[in-house]
Amino acid sequence: DLAGAFREMGLLSEAKEVLSQIEQGSEVYNGAQSLLGGIEFELGSYVSSLDIFHLLLRSSKLDNEHKKNAMYHCCLIYMHLQDFKKASQFADKLSRLESNYRNLARLRSEIDNRLEKQKSPRP
Repeated sequence: DLAGAFREMGLLSEAKEVLSQIEQGSEVYNGAQSLLGGIEFELGSYVSSLDIFHLLLRSSKLDNEHKKNAMYHCCLIYMHLQDFKKASQFADKLSRLESNYRNLARLRSEIDNRLEKQKSPRP
């Protein structure tokens, strides 16, 4: 897959261009969108990445692997945006699908620590 090769070579703009040409309804559309969301995340375009993953999660044709990947990325993005409550919600949803997905346990611990710090009164 050309977009994946471009991504591996660090040619993210070229990968995005290839991915943008894949039509909705195509057999590889969800995979392409997942890859595009990951690229936007790598580029620090968190809102754009979040939009892509939210759209994927609304798709009725999303397979379980892409669903878990989208939830994981939403969790990471909300962490970067410092919305720990939303990050926690996505971590909970993902945990119900697969409790040992990637580094979810470590991520869950980090989210819980951040939420606890928010609750603590500041001196």
